[in-house]
Amino acid sequence: MTKLELEAKVAAEGQITKASAGRIIDYIGRVIIADLLLDGKANYPGLGIFTVVTRAPRACINPQNGQSVGVKPAYKTIKFKPFKEVKEKLV
Repeated sequence: MTKLELEAKVAAEGQITKASAGRIIDYIGRVIIADLLLDGKANYPGLGIFTVVTRAPRACINPQNGQSVGVKPAYKTIKFKPFKEVKEKLV
């Protein structure tokens, strides 16, 4: 689903303009990012939990010859864990 499709669905459901729906969607995204920066965790009610995790450094290997080409440093990324109700609906 693209952002435009999401805006159209939110606008139709809430009987608001697409521009207003776009601002709401952008605001929700900013709130999630702010929570991740502040606490390292953001709860999206009815959907799941976003958490910041640190990936360990690892060796990079050239698949053609098996030789090491360096080390990928540790980095932070986002992990998402859906709630049980969401998982049950997808099965």
